[in-house]
Amino acid sequence: PQALYPNHKMPCECCCRDTQTGSEISLHRFILTDQVNCLNESVAGAGKTVFKPCDYKFDRAAFVESDTDEELIFYVPFEGLATLESMVIIGGHDGKSPATIKTFINREDVDFSNASSLKPTQIFEVAEDFNGELKHPFKKSLFTNVTSITLYISANHGAETTLVYYIGLRGRFFQMARKGVTTVYESQPNLKDHDTSSENQNPSNNVSKLAMELSLAVNPMAAHALLYTIAIYDFA
Repeated sequence: PQALYPNHKMPCECCCRDTQTGSEISLHRFILTDQVNCLNESVAGAGKTVFKPCDYKFDRAAFVESDTDEELIFYVPFEGLATLESMVIIGGHDGKSPATIKTFINREDVDFSNASSLKPTQIFEVAEDFNGELKHPFKKSLFTNVTSITLYISANHGAETTLVYYIGLRGRFFQMARKGVTTVYESQPNLKDHDTSSENQNPSNNVSKLAMELSLAVNPMAAHALLYTIAIYDFA
């Protein structure tokens, strides 16, 4: 993420700590910027440049403008698990700022063929904000264990195209894996996909796997992404 802004010192006071709560932080440095994808951008690769450190949010040299109409779709993956709490967006003048933003979490398949028909996780009606002063809150109960978010700008304030200078996502971040730990995501958990045999397994592994299987059996269709962690114990 720092490659686009090599002189940005991380972490910094303005971006990374909420001065009121001390907990909500900028998630910029946890975005996999190279994997950000933007559909209907007029210049290839411009979409990823709007995910900037907050002290660069007034940089007007980096922006994205839509191509054939006012719609834009951003796919934004994180390098771990995020809980999203708020979003700030700076758009263009003359009606080019986003007005309606539909959000989807933990999906890689959102494009213009299905964005209008899919049920969004949350819809934002966004006022024009040229200074990044408005924080648009996410419903935190819906935006936990987020590995990616898709932002679908479906309408602006009346212009033929949409222009965006800055998108800032704030919340909390958790690493997915630690040393000696394997972390797995499943969109549709299935018991038959998990080996429950006890062969070559020590008791600690059996307990971890049993707990996992019980949770799958009780709630096999849990949310969009089910995170389970199996601790791996290596006894000499």
